[in-house]
Amino acid sequence: MRILCFLLTFLISGSVLQAQSAAFPSYQLARQSTVILKNADRQLPLDGLDTLRIGVVSLSGDPIPAFLETMTKYTPNVSRTATVVRMGSSAAKDWAQEQADAFDVFVVIVRDETYRGRPLPYMYKRASIEALTERMPVISVVFDPQQGLEEMTVFGESQALIVAPYNEYGQSLAAQLLFGGSQADNRLTEALSTNFPAGSGQSLDHVRLGYAPPEAVDMDSQLLRDSIAAIVREGIDSMAYPGAQVLVARRGQVIYHQAFGYHTYEGDRPVKTTDIYDLASVTKVSSALAAIMRWYGEGSFDLDAPLTTYFDGFRRRSNKDELSYRQMLAHNARLRPWIPYWQGTLKGHGRYPWRNRWDPVRTNDYRFRRKTFALEPDEEYSVRVTDSLWLHQEYKEKIYKAIRKSPLNEEPGY
Repeated sequence: MRILCFLLTFLISGSVLQAQSAAFPSYQLARQSTVILKNADRQLPLDGLDTLRIGVVSLSGDPIPAFLETMTKYTPNVSRTATVVRMGSSAAKDWAQEQADAFDVFVVIVRDETYRGRPLPYMYKRASIEALTERMPVISVVFDPQQGLEEMTVFGESQALIVAPYNEYGQSLAAQLLFGGSQADNRLTEALSTNFPAGSGQSLDHVRLGYAPPEAVDMDSQLLRDSIAAIVREGIDSMAYPGAQVLVARRGQVIYHQAFGYHTYEGDRPVKTTDIYDLASVTKVSSALAAIMRWYGEGSFDLDAPLTTYFDGFRRRSNKDELSYRQMLAHNARLRPWIPYWQGTLKGHGRYPWRNRWDPVRTNDYRFRRKTFALEPDEEYSVRVTDSLWLHQEYKEKIYKAIRKSPLNEEPGY
């Protein structure tokens, strides 16, 4: 059955701050205490996330749920391995080679208090980390740092080193720094070791969406939750849709992400925030519709005006000049659902894509017609489609022509 869930992405503007949540001070403290101490060869932020294989190990076995959850928001290619066991140099090299074969980059997690003042357990695993750094890029994350880095010098030998609080927000922010989801601009207020004195720290640009509580961008958590839930639940109760997923982002931070209801009215599959959707014509909703909503709100747009009032391209030779914007927005304007423009670009398949049917002239001839596509770019074929396909700069006129000449359905209908 067709999935009737949808994704709503709000880009919020204006300030609606009412009150701070109790958790916001913890976030602020974690944000101020998370520092990048090393970033050799610009290892951070990680790139190529569609194929990059990332291994993660918590050296002392400490739970890191918020760290792992945040990582998987950026890429599914994350695997947590078993804790490194005590091993000699020979076994350590074998283990390190196994990780180098399985992953492209490795993240080593350690809590300072686990090994601080306990050199023997640390020394058993030092050989493994040293062998790992010789074979692949290693990023070390030290939680709750104090003076342990003076003893655990191997972590300073990693390609990148992050220190952060061990709490939920510290784990999340440390993971975001791996991907550039949070800006790094903090410096150490106290020395952590001889190699990392007070004032140590490196900067990192914010290049991807991050995750923060609403108060971090001047919004009210409770108001946001209650308002969105009320709107979505009303739609579900009235059977406008069986389920929904709502994501709110502001100032480069995702501040709300919640799933509601089910994929179908039968209620057999709950909506999850990790569900993937066929967004299809989402550009209509996220670009043109948003502009029309603004103009309408300002009183400068008439929904019942005919198409030609705001679009001169259909004043002549068109059966669509009297269609209203209200009809088109309601999908009730008798328009055909789609036009196979590509058919009109091929020499072997006729010149009339708006007919919505094959009109072959010759078979097995897939050469492009003039002013459509080319395999190499030049001044006229300047619109890049792929590395080996370029569109003519005036092709949009052919698209308008196909729309003008396309027939209307005989009767209105959704």
